[in-house]
Amino acid sequence: MEKKCYGLLLLLLLVLVSQEMVVPAEARVCLSQSHKYKGTCVRGNNCANVCKTEGFPGGDCRGLRRRCFCSKPYSADDAGCDMEKKCYGLLLLLLLVLASQEVVVPAEARVCLSQSHNYKGPCLRGHNCANVCKTEGFPGGECRGFRRRCFCAKPC
Repeated sequence: MEKKCYGLLLLLLLVLVSQEMVVPAEARVCLSQSHKYKGTCVRGNNCANVCKTEGFPGGDCRGLRRRCFCSKPYSADDAGCDMEKKCYGLLLLLLLVLASQEVVVPAEARVCLSQSHNYKGPCLRGHNCANVCKTEGFPGGECRGFRRRCFCAKPC
């Protein structure tokens, strides 16, 4: 079932990525989140007007959280410019790797418990309980329950 979900997710992502990569190349644009625009960005023209007051030629609403980002043409001189990054190829590669990995949950071996015959009193330290259980022929033991009794453990 999980592999089917991964396969369907991978197919959907491939369709999405292939559509994004067909878009003609745009001019490089530097983006900077507006310092003056507050709240959720609903109308692009409001964002653009606020960006003009900040010295940018324009801006628009972007992202899932709908924030106002001011934009300007990219120039090699502008070292502080955060270019818009589209890394669909890297995302696709990462998804391919994740989809190819099988999710394996190791099964725990069943453990049979038996109350210790030699341990007396409340069990306060698991280490002491385990040592007493070893003298009884068990590989280990642990303190359990409200009354803190020593139980010896072995694989069933």
